[in-house]
Amino acid sequence: MVQHEDEQAHRRLSWFGTFQGFLFASLGFSWGKNTNLTLIICLLGFAVAILIAIGVGAYVMAIKRIHACWIEHKPLDYNGPGIIGYFPIRWKFSVWTSAEMLLPLCFAVAWASAMFFAHGPDVISAAPPPLQTADKEAPLVVPRQQGSH
Repeated sequence: MVQHEDEQAHRRLSWFGTFQGFLFASLGFSWGKNTNLTLIICLLGFAVAILIAIGVGAYVMAIKRIHACWIEHKPLDYNGPGIIGYFPIRWKFSVWTSAEMLLPLCFAVAWASAMFFAHGPDVISAAPPPLQTADKEAPLVVPRQQGSH
């Protein structure tokens, strides 16, 4: 069971690294040229990072369950290694601070930062931009097209 979970985590993180590299390269090509494309790339990178973080979180929970089951059912006279090389026992949250758990979160922060730097605070605010009004001294005149009544 541990091998299956490790393979799943490896598959997710390998795919994640490849896709993030592709997206950052795309971001480099679109930066300053097409703001809508830049925003789409940033949003996609952010969403993928969060989804992978959720998947790796499921991996961490599964490993914790497998480890707890092993501790509960291992023979009393067994003194060999555990089923997981190193499992943090003293601080129960340290399993959540592993590199495979923090890496997707770091990428999510990087994508959010790229969105902010590419589009400024307008990306965060939901308010529409203010309308430009015509100067009061110069009335807005729309020329008539010929042939229209």
